[in-house]
Amino acid sequence: YLTNQTITNNGTLTIIDSSEDESGLITSASAPNLIANAGTLVFESGNLSKTTSSGVPLSTTGNLTINGGKITTPGVGISGSGTVKITDVNITTDGTCFDLYGNTTITGGTYNSTTVAATAGGTTNITGGTFTSTSNALSSTGTVNVRGGTFTSSNGYGLYTQRNILNVYDGEIKGVVGVYNDYYLTSTWHDYYGSTVNIYGGNIEGTNVGVQNNNSYLNIYGGNIKGGNYGIYFGGRTLEIGTNNEE
Repeated sequence: YLTNQTITNNGTLTIIDSSEDESGLITSASAPNLIANAGTLVFESGNLSKTTSSGVPLSTTGNLTINGGKITTPGVGISGSGTVKITDVNITTDGTCFDLYGNTTITGGTYNSTTVAATAGGTTNITGGTFTSTSNALSSTGTVNVRGGTFTSSNGYGLYTQRNILNVYDGEIKGVVGVYNDYYLTSTWHDYYGSTVNIYGGNIEGTNVGVQNNNSYLNIYGGNIKGGNYGIYFGGRTLEIGTNNEE
């Protein structure tokens, strides 16, 4: 049981909760971050709990592997860059479960948020996991490949991307809009950059719109798309519907 301290890792560290009831706890109300990783960290089990939204339970700029454990915080759960691999974790937050801008691989885990469940920059590969949010289940500002997982938003978008690339190969995606493909407007209001969404498979459903495109590039080669009012709502720039051999 550690409280009001920051663990800084610049080497190689493995954290394991050895208690029978898995009650091991790292917590703080005052430390900026519970764990700051700049080396190689393997988080096998344990509980990270932050009671304020300042700072994060786990920040990383190195190599991070998470194979279990629980994270609770009113703010962001995991943030940073570097290489991140998550096979299993349970994150509950009023903020964003993770905000990562390096090379991220997610094969499982449970991510619950009252705002945006996850923000993915850099390159992110997702093959599993359950993402639940009242806002966007996943917001992408990098290159994201979704090959599995469940993304559910009660009041927002299942998947949202802006200015970058989202490839959907598989997965269960639900929201007011299942997938929203948006553009980015520069601060001068003179230039805007469209993002690209490629849909190869998966089940996409929106209570209003299945897939919505806003001044961006949308390519649909497969999948099941359903919307309460519109299956596909296209607002420019380009739309292609057909077949593609990419798996």
